[in-house]
Amino acid sequence: MNDYSNRFVNLMINGWCDTDNYETTKPIEIIRMSAEGEMEQGRDDDNDCEEIPCNRRNASKEEPFALYHKTQLYKLIEKENWNLVTQRLQSNPEEASSWLCVHAENGNDTKRMLPIHAACLPIYTYDIDGKQIICGTKAKLSIIQELLKIFPDGAKMKDEKGRLPLHLAASNGASTIILEALIEAYPKGMLQKDSTGRRPVEHVRDSNAWNKERVMKFFREHNQKRTGME
Repeated sequence: MNDYSNRFVNLMINGWCDTDNYETTKPIEIIRMSAEGEMEQGRDDDNDCEEIPCNRRNASKEEPFALYHKTQLYKLIEKENWNLVTQRLQSNPEEASSWLCVHAENGNDTKRMLPIHAACLPIYTYDIDGKQIICGTKAKLSIIQELLKIFPDGAKMKDEKGRLPLHLAASNGASTIILEALIEAYPKGMLQKDSTGRRPVEHVRDSNAWNKERVMKFFREHNQKRTGME
C-alpha cells in the first residue's frame, strides 16, 4: 500500500484529518487591507452581509482603503500554528477584524478576506488513486469560536467572491460543530448567495469534500427546523 493509500485508509477509519500529517495547498500571498471608510451593504433586501470594496490599482490617499503588510495573526493562521494564533488573538484582538487583501499574480484581480475566512480554508488528503480530496477546514472549532467571540460580525462578512465563512466551511468539509457555530453567529447565512448565486448548501453539493453526504444531511435537517419555525 502506497503513502496515499495509507493516508486515505487512516482518513476513513478516524473520520478526520490531522493538519500536521496531511498536505495542504501552498498559501497565497496575502497582505492586510484596512477599512476606514463605510462598508457597502449587500443589495438584497434581506441581506445584511457586509461587502468590502478593494481595488489595488485605484488605491490612493483619497480612497478609504490602504494596503499594508500581512498581519501577524494571518501569518500564524497561514502556518497553522494554533497555539500562537490563540495567544495573538488575546494580545492583539483588533487583528481579528483586519481585512487581508490577496492579489493575483498579474496584479489585476484583487481579493479580500478576514482571518475567519482564512481559518475556513481547506486541508487536503488523497484517495487510493492519488486524487486530491478536501477533508476539513484548517482551523478547529476553538479557533473559529475565538474569532467569532472577538469579532462576531465576521460571520456575516463576504470575501471577494461573495462568500461568507459559512460558504467556505461548507464546501471544505468542515465538521458539523464548526458549521453550527457559524450558523449560530449568523443564522441568515444559510440563505445568503455568493457572487455565483449559490447558497452554502449548494457549495456542499458542488464540492468533493470527504464528508459531503454528512454535511448535506446537516443542512437538510437545519432547513427543516427553520421552515418548521416559520
